[in-house]
Amino acid sequence: MLAERLRKLRQANKLTQENLAKELHVTGCTIALWESARRQPNIEMLCKIAKFFNVSVDYLIGMDCDLTDDFKVQIIGNISKEAYNEIMDFVSFVKYKNGYLNK
Repeated sequence: MLAERLRKLRQANKLTQENLAKELHVTGCTIALWESARRQPNIEMLCKIAKFFNVSVDYLIGMDCDLTDDFKVQIIGNISKEAYNEIMDFVSFVKYKNGYLNK
């Protein structure tokens, strides 16, 4: 699960393995090993990765399957929590306006 989610996060943010490696102060080979599930980052690095991508460690390791996290990662990318909340408020407004939510 970690390998898949890390790759999705990296790609959603239009980063190469080398770009991400520089941000995390590791080698591109290390990122490749993580994404192929041949190695796993330690807990400190998991926290650093989660912080970088603005997701939870639970999400990275597959313990949190919240669809809003998947939506955020695949569609929106790496944005601030405030910007994400504004987007979700707008989505709720559109649903309300179009009768999808109780008025």
